Amino acid sequence: MADGVVKVIPVTGMVWAVAITADGKTTKTQTFACRSAAIAAGVQIALQSESLLLIQGLGDECAGTESIQ
Repeated sequence: MADGVVKVIPVTGMVWAVAITADGKTTKTQTFACRSAAIAAGVQIALQSESLLLIQGLGDECAGTESIQ
């Protein structure tokens, strides 16, 4: 059973965040310039904490000039 929820979500500008929620409260948030880096971090955190992983949003891969085609 999941102890919490790890969310990968888009934030303003081309920044992605990993938010860790347990017992209805967000306990920790990290930001990343790339969606792939945020997803990788989210997967690691979810596996370590036996939590549900939720990936939301579409958008550019990185805050640089790269984009998803």
